[in-house]
Amino acid sequence: MSIKISTDKAIDMLPSVVDMWDKLGIDEYRKELSKKYKGNSEQAGIDVIKHVIKNIKKVKVEIIEAVSIIEEKDIEEIKNQNIIKTINTLKEAFSDKELVGFFSSAMGSDTEEQ
Repeated sequence: MSIKISTDKAIDMLPSVVDMWDKLGIDEYRKELSKKYKGNSEQAGIDVIKHVIKNIKKVKVEIIEAVSIIEEKDIEEIKNQNIIKTINTLKEAFSDKELVGFFSSAMGSDTEEQ
């Protein structure tokens, strides 16, 4: 699956992503990972996914909303689909450097540390 996220989708996702970002402390976690992995963004991305999965209950609503927008499905469909599909969609979205850069800049984070 190759995710293509339009400007419209990215803007629609911003409230959910900002809530996720804050609830999971991603900014602080990302800074720790940038020091730990120094330039290995792939491994850092994997660790962010693990962090999200470990704390998934905290951001359940936001994840469902974001995946619903990405996959262009209603929320009930996302709630009922296979969890692996949902996680793969998130993984691919978090691996998209341009999308992550957009969200980081929208939240005022320093994208140089990614």
